[in-house]
Amino acid sequence: MSIRTEKLASEIKKALSRPLQDFAYSNGGGMITITSVVVSPDGSVAKLHISIFANSAGNDNILRKLNEEHYFLNRVLATQVRLRIIPELRFYLDDSLDQIEHISSILKANPPLSKETEDEDTTQNTEDSNEDSE
Repeated sequence: MSIRTEKLASEIKKALSRPLQDFAYSNGGGMITITSVVVSPDGSVAKLHISIFANSAGNDNILRKLNEEHYFLNRVLATQVRLRIIPELRFYLDDSLDQIEHISSILKANPPLSKETEDEDTTQNTEDSNEDSE
């Protein structure tokens, strides 16, 4: 991204953080965090990746309502940031925290092999290959 689009993404994130919190509160509670904003090179589209901290049914409901009612947030953005073209806002659910939690649970369920076990496996594999070659 260019410096201009990075600055625009930062301004969008800053301007919409509080209105998104209010939106989440008025639509069933929960908390919304903007994890990243990606702006198209011409500045006409802004993709907002958000994390929603609510029950899973609430996540889908809030995301659907955000995409339906994004015009309200466009108006908020227009009043807070002076731009020639106000970008179209598109919201995407950022599930990276869920992925991290899933990977963590897998790693906890399958602890790594100890050094002794690895040495025994290596020794046994070496002996097996020596017998096969004879």
